Amino acid sequence: MQNPQAARSLKLLKAILLGASAIPPELIDQSVEARLPLYISYGLTEMASQVATSVCLRTPQDRTKINILKYRQVMIKDDGEILVKGEVLFKGYVSGDLLMRPLDKDGWFPTGDLGEWDNDGHLRVIGRKDNMFVSGGENIH
Repeated sequence: MQNPQAARSLKLLKAILLGASAIPPELIDQSVEARLPLYISYGLTEMASQVATSVCLRTPQDRTKINILKYRQVMIKDDGEILVKGEVLFKGYVSGDLLMRPLDKDGWFPTGDLGEWDNDGHLRVIGRKDNMFVSGGENIH
């Protein structure tokens, strides 16, 4: 957004989705000030990409208004881990001829992410249980 021509091009977009990790507050503030159609998204591959998305950010306070999308359910365990399930949840991981289903007995998938519900019932993602993530099928610690 430092480049005026790039900033003008961004305003032509209908939606800009940001996710994957914490988004710097100054980037959100700049986007709101520039009136860009910015949304914060939370998701994972195992849930057909998105689980929850914010309202379009018009004020800095909007960044906390993350709503669960249709066909998805979210639960937060006592230790803060986010669990997901729903019609778009994957069937499991394929390993050779085996299908590994890392779900609990009720069909919930542990994401490894930590979260909480805010006072308005919106999901707030606050971190990871560990620092591991997957890149190109490899576990990176």
